[in-house]
Amino acid sequence: MAEDFTGLQVNNVVVSVSLTSIDWQKETLKRALEHAGFETVHIVRDAVLAGLAYDMDELYESDDHDTYALVYSIGESSIDMGVMKVEEGMFEVLSTSEDKSINVNVLHGELVKYLRELYPELEDVPNSILDKEMERVNKVLCSKDTAQFTVIPLDAEQEVQRTITREDINHILAQYIPRIVSRLKQVTHNANLTIYDISEIIPIGDANIVLAVQTHLAHHFPSIVETGKTIPPQSVIAYGLSKVLSRFQDSIVGNYETSLQSLGIRTAGGLATPIVHRISILPAERSRVFTTVKDNQKLAVIEMHEGDRAMAEDNTILARVEVGDIPPAKRGVPRIEVTIRYMDHATGRYLWKESRLIQMQMMTVKLEGRNGEQSFTGNLPHRSYEETKTILDNIDNTVDEDQTIRAKVKARLALGHIFTEDADIVEVGNIWWDEREY
Repeated sequence: MAEDFTGLQVNNVVVSVSLTSIDWQKETLKRALEHAGFETVHIVRDAVLAGLAYDMDELYESDDHDTYALVYSIGESSIDMGVMKVEEGMFEVLSTSEDKSINVNVLHGELVKYLRELYPELEDVPNSILDKEMERVNKVLCSKDTAQFTVIPLDAEQEVQRTITREDINHILAQYIPRIVSRLKQVTHNANLTIYDISEIIPIGDANIVLAVQTHLAHHFPSIVETGKTIPPQSVIAYGLSKVLSRFQDSIVGNYETSLQSLGIRTAGGLATPIVHRISILPAERSRVFTTVKDNQKLAVIEMHEGDRAMAEDNTILARVEVGDIPPAKRGVPRIEVTIRYMDHATGRYLWKESRLIQMQMMTVKLEGRNGEQSFTGNLPHRSYEETKTILDNIDNTVDEDQTIRAKVKARLALGHIFTEDADIVEVGNIWWDEREY
């Protein structure tokens, strides 16, 4: 369809998903798009698209304090709500909620019921005819205060013409407003915030419901900058998608729902030990347990790398965490658990930097027997299409070489021909010395 519409070959797609979409739904969508022939699939939440539509990443990039936005989306089958944090150009969805009892279809049903009570002559008009006409009227009232509707009863010779106003819509919606406001307050509370923490409210979807709701929100959220937005609520997602498309412009290659390269850490001998492997479905979280390489070793240095080369020095270093004051013990006894989380864009955090979407990752390090943990959260380095393609091609071309290098390093470690650093670690299960010595 996209190729028929544009007359061009379409290989990449950016798809919006609702605030409340869960992992299996996104995965199903992703696989369906891949089967349809798309090479690159970008999945972004509606709330983030709304923030991009209003350039919130740029407006609040230099703010000294966090900004919280309340986003609600009125769809055909539900109202989705969420609270989003905007910090230094980053979007993070903190809480979400869904209410299926209020939606566009409910509005149309209530409107038809209201008109039948107001105009008895419509009693014999089938619901299907009234529903279709009310859908048209609803669109007209998005931009005007009054709208004419015309229907022809089945047993009547003349058509029935009547007028409906925005006041009629507000009257119909009045019974739902308290529930909507209550749910918006609840999703704010679920994010561990108060109504005074919300400074922006962004509506998405049916303009008539939005107009009815927005007039009430200023009284309930006193700290908001404004409740009336300049972009038509039914066009917010389209605006956000256009921002994404304009910013991607050859800056990203590959599927954002899988990892392009492995994330791992440096171990003894300078080897790169992967924890989250290349082509893992995202979001991915993996843990491995490591230990010391020397007796009474007091310090362990955990360096996280991105890449698939055998030696850590040939990959890209992302973070460095030191685990100090390790209790005295024989080598191989202490247990250090390293967990890496590789986030995706539909569930994780979003950072627009220099007009590019940056992917986030987190590393957590925990020493067995010690309370607390050390963690690092950062973003993967941005690379152009050419840079990324070169790296991926290089991985494929050096597979055999890297396997040989890895085998040689392990053999030399076993023979004691490689000097180990005082802060080195090795994965439990890959220890080269005979543990029976101890």
